[in-house]
Amino acid sequence: FEADRVVVTVPLGVLKADAISFSPALPPVMREAIAALDMGILNRTVLLFDEPFWDRDTEWIGYAGEHAGQWSETLNLYPYLQQPVLAMFNPGSFGAETEQYSDAELTSRAVEALRAMFGDVPEPVDAVSTRWGSDPWTRGSYSYLPVGVEFEIYREMSRPVGERLFFAGEATHSRFPSTVHGALLSGRRAARQIYGLLR
Repeated sequence: FEADRVVVTVPLGVLKADAISFSPALPPVMREAIAALDMGILNRTVLLFDEPFWDRDTEWIGYAGEHAGQWSETLNLYPYLQQPVLAMFNPGSFGAETEQYSDAELTSRAVEALRAMFGDVPEPVDAVSTRWGSDPWTRGSYSYLPVGVEFEIYREMSRPVGERLFFAGEATHSRFPSTVHGALLSGRRAARQIYGLLR
């Protein structure tokens, strides 16, 4: 494909992995911004049950188990889907560790955590787990600022390279980074930048 202008919307993890070649190379300030930000992991296991065994109206279920950060937050999707579905989250190092486990093992561990919370919990009808860190199209869940990195780095990620290369995505939005909302707004920003050049 050929184009006069390009909007790059790939996740930060893809940029950090140098999975895309830029010719000429990106300017040093953009390469430094990409290197400074990091990609976090927030994996989930989503379980479908025959019927809810939990309070249908409770949105979030917290769990302080034996191992901090493991299966600690569960989103009740019943209010949104009208189906007995729980999404169980695993962030950080344990979230990355979960990518080594099979779907069956993750389902078993999730049910074990639910049984620690609720007692007698039935086996789920179906389950699916994410592996954002090992997905070659994402290489992580969303961007974050490592300790010592200034928030201004998100603004650097949003700057066009000349009048031809524009960046959008959650890692380029300085007000709402790490969110779908920020990604959407950054796409609109890139469109406005290009539109301004065409007028």
